[in-house]
Amino acid sequence: MKRTASILAILVAAFTIGCQDNTITDPIAATVLEDPLLSKAQPAKPIALNAVLREPGNVVNSFVEVAGQIGYIATIVPLDPIPPNSQYAVRLNLTADALLRPHNSNGPVWSISGSSEEWGAIPESGTVFLTKRYRIEGRNDGMSLNLKFRITLTSVELNSMWLELPRMVRVEVLD
Repeated sequence: MKRTASILAILVAAFTIGCQDNTITDPIAATVLEDPLLSKAQPAKPIALNAVLREPGNVVNSFVEVAGQIGYIATIVPLDPIPPNSQYAVRLNLTADALLRPHNSNGPVWSISGSSEEWGAIPESGTVFLTKRYRIEGRNDGMSLNLKFRITLTSVELNSMWLELPRMVRVEVLD
């Protein structure tokens, strides 16, 4: 009788332990809820765009001032959060608003503006880079302001910015 009671107690204990939500087999899901990740609802955060950039082209020592901001809302989307190969993506809503003008002059004022939604998979290294191009309004040469963002599971940072002219394609007609 003691042996039957012991076996029954072991079976009940095994059943109880087996039915519990085990965070050992799913540690990422447990940390996603506890960490201040980008997946929580947050208001738009601004990143300042204040710089003096070299103007590309044939002009020597020509610079452009950039003043404004880009607002973002980032959301981490779990694609497959089960370890050991957890996979996530980021959805980044961007809203740009900036003015550009020739440095140290009272020349023309140009602008960038616009909203977009960008997606990117976050690799196992935990960092993804996203480059966003904004065409500069008011210029007739097609110049763009390029912004490169560094995105992790917990932050969005402006990594670099530069001005770029569109590449010209030269076509020759042979007789």
